[in-house]
Amino acid sequence: MTLTELLEAIRDYYLTRFKNEIDEQIANGFEAIIEPELLDKSGEQVTEGFFDTPYRNDLILLKEDEPIKSIMVDTASKLSFEPITLEWSDTLTVTIEPFQWNALTIEFENNHLNLDWTPIKNWFMDSFEEKTKEEDFSLVVHYISDPYQLNGLQLVDIDLGSGTIEDFENLLDSLDEMNLTTVTLK
Repeated sequence: MTLTELLEAIRDYYLTRFKNEIDEQIANGFEAIIEPELLDKSGEQVTEGFFDTPYRNDLILLKEDEPIKSIMVDTASKLSFEPITLEWSDTLTVTIEPFQWNALTIEFENNHLNLDWTPIKNWFMDSFEEKTKEEDFSLVVHYISDPYQLNGLQLVDIDLGSGTIEDFENLLDSLDEMNLTTVTLK
């Protein structure tokens, strides 16, 4: 299995669960807004946090055009595979452990003084924008957490939403642009 095939399997596992949730809610009589961007009352994009980034919900349910409930879709488990380590570039080594497409954690050594976070923020903003629709999905990344520290490591969580394999690869390029040398994705 190639890396692309593995990533497609992880993404498809999540999107199948997401599509099933959409179908179930519609069968229950709800209208569904899929992957809506969080907006304020005046219709402006809401941004927040360290990266000052927007956010997307998975699903908003409506009855008679009134919002009833917000749903975040999750998978019950992860696909199992042995960790893969690859040389992404001449300077970046990436280890990919089993992860959920909607709950990816990036982990790296916290020994980077004055780390420039601009490449990952730019990646997120590009990946947040809607691409050509694919069935029910807008091919967008939903969320990036503030960086946080745990056990001497720096971490960032990302909900890849309906983002593409190319978005995932561009994420690795952004980590390379940050001059990181060793990264674990899990």
